Amino acid sequence: MSTPSFSLGLFANASYVDERITDLGGAPPIKIGYYRYRIWLKEGHAPGAFFGPKLVDDPNPIDVNRDGQPDSDAELLAFLSQPRTPEEVRVLLADEDGDGDLLDHYLGKPNPDWQGSFGADIGLPAGLSLSALFEYRTGDVHVHNLTGAFQRSSGGAGRNIRQAAEVEATLTNPASTPAQRLDAARIWATELAALSPQDGLGEVESADWLRLREVSLRYSVPASIVGRLGVGSVDLRVAGRDLALWTRYGGVDPELNAIGRGASESELTNNFLSGVDAWGFALPRRLLLSASVGF
Repeated sequence: MSTPSFSLGLFANASYVDERITDLGGAPPIKIGYYRYRIWLKEGHAPGAFFGPKLVDDPNPIDVNRDGQPDSDAELLAFLSQPRTPEEVRVLLADEDGDGDLLDHYLGKPNPDWQGSFGADIGLPAGLSLSALFEYRTGDVHVHNLTGAFQRSSGGAGRNIRQAAEVEATLTNPASTPAQRLDAARIWATELAALSPQDGLGEVESADWLRLREVSLRYSVPASIVGRLGVGSVDLRVAGRDLALWTRYGGVDPELNAIGRGASESELTNNFLSGVDAWGFALPRRLLLSASVGF
């Protein structure tokens, strides 16, 4: 769309990827990286897929007496008749395939089915032009929120979010009633418990996102002024990068990754390590100023 004083150009692109490992040549599944990273190479799944624990399907997924069965309300109220630490509220994990491995449930994959971008270029009067670029990832894309797991569950380095602090305070407070401690224990088991011995529990989150990657405004200095400067053209530009993010992901940033790619033999498995949000900083908003001079 174009007129002498206004123009509008729209663009969009999308790519779809369906990737899976079909054959490891008889080799067993390969675990990637640090033991808390729940990343594997397994036949029938996308490279770097997440595998970890799930809770048993029960209102009380707790087993403080270690009999392998969910505890009843009566058993838990008796256990919680005195203050307890969160670590004493032992969660009960499912073993859906009966193989004894409690950390082998498929939790999702780090790479999206769909990704792409869209935006617009707008020509305005008086030598101005405005551009905007959006990028997105969607479709069965997940991130391992290890930062969040430490924040809510680690006794030494975390419990620095309000919900975790309140649950711990209720469980350990001698003035709390057993019923109050039971409510807190359920919240701990179903929403907060993570890290060892249930690494990966509640840590892998859906992470579709849309990001305003860049907005820029360009001003082309009029030829009457440029000519007096003795140059062919002058363009001035101001741009903002990573200005906004829309996502239901609850961690720091769905684009973070804990580790870079490797080249040495000992680092090669890192090439399959994606989608791990661990101890990083969110992408910063940036303001860019530039001038282009043509001769």
